Amino acid sequence: MTSPELPTVIKKPTDYFGSNLAKLLSEKIDLVYSDFNSQDFVRHIQNACIHLTLSQRVELIADDLKKYLPASFTKATRILHKILGPENPNETGMFTDYYWLLPVAKFIEKYGLDKPTS
Repeated sequence: MTSPELPTVIKKPTDYFGSNLAKLLSEKIDLVYSDFNSQDFVRHIQNACIHLTLSQRVELIADDLKKYLPASFTKATRILHKILGPENPNETGMFTDYYWLLPVAKFIEKYGLDKPTS
């Protein structure tokens, strides 16, 4: 007797942008910035993102990065630069392997386009 196949659970895009992404980002940031309050960051994202759309979740995470990283845009971007890792060699996988960068890009867009860095 063959066992019935379980249905494949298909994740929605919003499933990737909640507390799981907050944990991933906080783990990366903690390695280079020990003053990052990971617990509060993750807890706030978890509680605040429940009924938000994908773009609202990306913006929420970017806004919380602003709250929990240093106030200086230059210092904050130095920290974010350190978590990037190696360049994507294939120009593929942006939405599978590098999706976590969307809130980082939103952070730069919202808080830094008017601030030249040196």
